[in-house]
Amino acid sequence: MTLQGQAALQPGLRQPGQPLRGRRLPILNRQDAPSWWQAALYGISWGALFYMTGSLVVTYLGLAVFLRFSSRDRRRTTGRLSVAMLLSAIAVTPWTLRNRRELGAWMFMRSNPSRVARAALPDG
Repeated sequence: MTLQGQAALQPGLRQPGQPLRGRRLPILNRQDAPSWWQAALYGISWGALFYMTGSLVVTYLGLAVFLRFSSRDRRRTTGRLSVAMLLSAIAVTPWTLRNRRELGAWMFMRSNPSRVARAALPDG
């Protein structure tokens, strides 16, 4: 069977020479601003992730910039992202205050996750 015959049998395939009409990568489509609940869930979820890996802050900020500039309504998206960032900060505040009290220094998150992982998951 030829490639054109296979394309005719499978509707997802295009025939050679046929342009990609109406197909875009979903990540490149301009999105509407998220709802308030989505922004709150986004912020709290990222805050919980920061407990495990503080280095995800860079990824978080990169995604926030991407969402801001890929949105159709940038003003609304900026407000929603501000709420998400505020809730992320609120989520990590208890552990940061605990570090200040117990360790005597302002530390964003855990100070020794590699040591804890090594003790929990020994070799062999």
